Amino acid sequence: YNFGFYWESHVGFEALWNRAGRKGFIADFLKALIKLGAAGIKARLKMEQAFQGHLERAYDLFKGLESNHSSVAGFFVSDLLKYTDNLKEKVSYYMDLVSSGSNILFPPLIPKEES
Repeated sequence: YNFGFYWESHVGFEALWNRAGRKGFIADFLKALIKLGAAGIKARLKMEQAFQGHLERAYDLFKGLESNHSSVAGFFVSDLLKYTDNLKEKVSYYMDLVSSGSNILFPPLIPKEES
């Protein structure tokens, strides 16, 4: 995901989601990550409504985790909500990027560690 491999991340997260039984908070976390990958795919295909829809669903899934979990798999849910909200606020920016021929890359989900 961090390097723009949205399809591959979608497939990988989906395999983990299936393995997690598709139910429960880990499955919801993975499904939200699936939706972020799908959003990247739809953005590249210039499908703005689908792009927005996947971001909304990812946000809703992360929001659902927030009431019972402050973190999941090393991620703070509040950070995931901010990250997704930031993407939602910049839909036009990403649509302009892809229209200009740029191979859009969202900001990294896992930031580079400072040394």
